[in-house]
Amino acid sequence: MSYKICEKHLNKLLHYNDHTLREWIGYSYTDFLDETIEWIKSKGFDGIEGLSDSKIAALRTELSISFKKGESIRQIAARIRSHNIPDLDIEISPEYDADGKLIRRGYSRMIPGNLRAELMARTETIKASAEGSLKNYKNNMNIERVQWSAAVSDRTCIDCMDMNGRVFSLGEAHGLIPKHCLCRCCFLPITSD
Repeated sequence: MSYKICEKHLNKLLHYNDHTLREWIGYSYTDFLDETIEWIKSKGFDGIEGLSDSKIAALRTELSISFKKGESIRQIAARIRSHNIPDLDIEISPEYDADGKLIRRGYSRMIPGNLRAELMARTETIKASAEGSLKNYKNNMNIERVQWSAAVSDRTCIDCMDMNGRVFSLGEAHGLIPKHCLCRCCFLPITSD
């Protein structure tokens, strides 16, 4: 996942409480822990810029251990930081309104490795739990459709609010959550009545 769209969420990160995995994800993930760990070991941290294959493998192990232990986001971030995450230079694109008028100029920014570790901890836990839940819904519950559930609060972005309540087949849902880094959304199963 690219962290280029994280700019609007970085300031929120600086004022957070430490959360357990259950608090951050928003529900108990232990019912589908095996599916989540399986997903982490095969796809966790995929697409993150500036990480070698060996570093990704090490981070997958760390996140798997964290899920098994039910560690807090702060503990997960510390595990990730211990692997010397490199700084990342990003380009923020200019933003235009519907008439093509410039709203914000583009610019460059460097995200320090310690902040990237925090972003990864929060975002990868949501991604892993979303994918683990989808696999569990398919394999163990015979669920065919899910509903997007945004973590509605004063911090919820417009993109996630727009997705809130939308229904997807399991196949369509894969890879949709997280919508952006620091996303707190999840999928709820739709049962047949």
